[in-house]
Amino acid sequence: MNSSKLAIYGLVFLVCIGLVLVGSMWFDQWSKYIEVATLVGAGTGFVKLIYESNKTRKLKEAEFMSELNRDYITNTHICQLFEKLEHDYRYPNEPSAIKDHEDVLSFVVYFTFFETLYDMIKKKIIKIENVDDLFGYRFFSMLHNKKVIDIELTNPIVMASYVNIFRLYDLWLKYRIKMVIKHNYKLREFVFMWENNLYENHPEFLRFLKKEYNTFEIEPANRRDIFKIYNIQRYGYRRMKKAGLGDLFEPSTFGEFNQMIEKKMLYVRKVNFAIQAYIGVLIMDEKHKFYQYVDPTKKGILIDTVFVDVIYRGLNIQNKLIKYVIDTYQADYDYAICTIDPNNTKSVDNFTEEGFTIHKENLKLYGKKNRHIYIKYFK
Repeated sequence: MNSSKLAIYGLVFLVCIGLVLVGSMWFDQWSKYIEVATLVGAGTGFVKLIYESNKTRKLKEAEFMSELNRDYITNTHICQLFEKLEHDYRYPNEPSAIKDHEDVLSFVVYFTFFETLYDMIKKKIIKIENVDDLFGYRFFSMLHNKKVIDIELTNPIVMASYVNIFRLYDLWLKYRIKMVIKHNYKLREFVFMWENNLYENHPEFLRFLKKEYNTFEIEPANRRDIFKIYNIQRYGYRRMKKAGLGDLFEPSTFGEFNQMIEKKMLYVRKVNFAIQAYIGVLIMDEKHKFYQYVDPTKKGILIDTVFVDVIYRGLNIQNKLIKYVIDTYQADYDYAICTIDPNNTKSVDNFTEEGFTIHKENLKLYGKKNRHIYIKYFK
């Protein structure tokens, strides 16, 4: 404790003792004033103890964060990779400094550092707000780098190993959303950061955006969208399960999303910088398990997955996605099919409104779940 604060505590204590002594001259109640003096002294000591404890804790946190930063800046693999990430961010029109094979080891080391960080956050050893200013840019510059996404994060062979990176990404994103909502007067600064890929996009930001940002479109998803798509599904599905509606929807895997993105057959509806919903399409062929239920002489597509973020439900977005797929494929294909749980009345209504009719009923699919096959003929 510094001398000024100590002097304040001492002065308060002396004033209290003085009041007790003055009071005792007027009233003959020594025991009462002694008790009061004891309580005042104990209270002063307790306040001092809390202050010292809090000061010690903050000092230890600062020392711990300093050690983490030292581990980061003294790791050769991490520093070399960060230099390349900086190059790609600052010079987006130049060829990437990251090489396909040379930097794979650096990817692993870099992500291992942040996986350790995630573990400490989950165990409440450190707080996300304590690492945001120090490591936020370093983390998001890695997660938003196109080369890193293409080579590592969407690689079907290894991406399952990075589940804690995706969890940290989601946790960190939620913290930043909370800060944006709390400090919305910094809108201009945050929009600049989004446009420069420093923050990820989220529907919660929309309330702060001006009208000129309110653009709506459906377009093929890209590799960067896979994180948002995956999180929209994961949290939406979790909420459905809590509500007892888990059987109504069959989640897609990370690999399935990635495969549809590669084939340019996963579409997203975007609003401003966020994704409202997605729809994925597959071409029907003899390898597909539903091929036995359709006419083999006709060419068709399967609407394999469709999901609307819970924030945007009730706006007929699913209808718009279905119509978009029909308009996109009807010139080259003969039909579109999909499977729907008969209890999923909203999806049944949306597909039937777009011209789909029941083709096969009560099939046991996706782990013996009850499904109807719906079909719409284009020709």
